[in-house]
Amino acid sequence: MKKYVFIGILILLFTPIIPYENEIRHGVTIVENRSVAEWVWKRYQKVQSRQLERSDNVENQSDEKP
Repeated sequence: MKKYVFIGILILLFTPIIPYENEIRHGVTIVENRSVAEWVWKRYQKVQSRQLERSDNVENQSDEKP
């Protein structure tokens, strides 16, 4: 039974179910789907890049002399 639950969770992780990227081209909205694992990875990368930008801003401000 545990094996089937694990397989079900894996299938849900990699099945494209999350709609994203609502792009408008020539008056048509395109909706693509993304898997949960892909969404988590892209979100992780976005958060890490924001953290890096924030730390760079803090370092640049601390280097400035009044």
